[in-house]
Amino acid sequence: MKSWIIAAACCTVASAWAGPACEGLRTEFDTMACLHRTYQEAEQALGTRYQELVSLLDADGRKRLRGGQLAWLKSRNTSCSQRKGTSTLIDPRCMAEVTTARAQWLQERIGECRGAAGCLNDRL
Repeated sequence: MKSWIIAAACCTVASAWAGPACEGLRTEFDTMACLHRTYQEAEQALGTRYQELVSLLDADGRKRLRGGQLAWLKSRNTSCSQRKGTSTLIDPRCMAEVTTARAQWLQERIGECRGAAGCLNDRL
């Protein structure tokens, strides 16, 4: 029952959270489904880019990246959710946007690693 309450609370403001890819949808259900797909795509890109970057780094770089990724996950989860009593409300637009931005950041580090200067561990 609690999960339905959380979902209903999320749906009541889903249209306000909708990103550009999910604008103009007719129902809150469609908006939530679109946001879920957008987040899943961002999460998949994040995982792929993270693994690619790991493969390009030395041991120190991998350690720094892992620490940074764990800190980023904690920050994302905190900034994109809100505790309400014993429930947690999650902002799907925030999750999609923040995850997409992190995937882009990882892509930029991959570009640096493949560039003339090589991987810059101090940027991880």
